[in-house]
Amino acid sequence: MRYLTLLLFALVLIVCSQHMQTSNAKAQASYDHSAAIKCVPLIEKESEEHMSSIEAAHEYVMAHSSGQIFKYMSEKAKEKNSFGQLNLGIIYLEGDYGIKYDKVKAMRWFSRAADNGSKAAECLLRLL
Repeated sequence: MRYLTLLLFALVLIVCSQHMQTSNAKAQASYDHSAAIKCVPLIEKESEEHMSSIEAAHEYVMAHSSGQIFKYMSEKAKEKNSFGQLNLGIIYLEGDYGIKYDKVKAMRWFSRAADNGSKAAECLLRLL
């Protein structure tokens, strides 16, 4: 059981790091990615906290591998889950997973996540 938890956690970290490395030209032009680097440790910390249960890690990995990550994050965000709200903001800011870049929506989701205690969202809001 412990091995499975570690394996899922490793997969989640890989997926998160790949997501953070992706971007499109429009998003690059609209905010400074190099400045966002200082927010990465906060994002990683909140990801680790969210993935602390094996069920959450499994749901995330399955959603990501099946191409349903936007749907998964939307559902989490509607539940007022700061992790879902933060990641929905990142998806809109990066114009990722087939979702059109939208800085206004990104800021809205970051604001909601910050209201729910996300330090990473606060960090990203300061950059926009």
